[in-house]
Amino acid sequence: MRKETRHLRIFLIGALLRTWAFYFPIGILQLDWFGRIGLALFIVGGPTPSFMGLIVGFTTYIA
Repeated sequence: MRKETRHLRIFLIGALLRTWAFYFPIGILQLDWFGRIGLALFIVGGPTPSFMGLIVGFTTYIA
């Protein structure tokens, strides 16, 4: 398997898991989206795919 394909899979799985790791507690615990904890989890979970893209891009093409 090529390095790019392997890193693409890592990106897709990692972005999905990390995003839902922050969004899942909001739904399960029925937190208010605009409360302190709910908003903090929402803000941290939102840009996770972008951060995963940066990390995987750097490890694929620079390292």
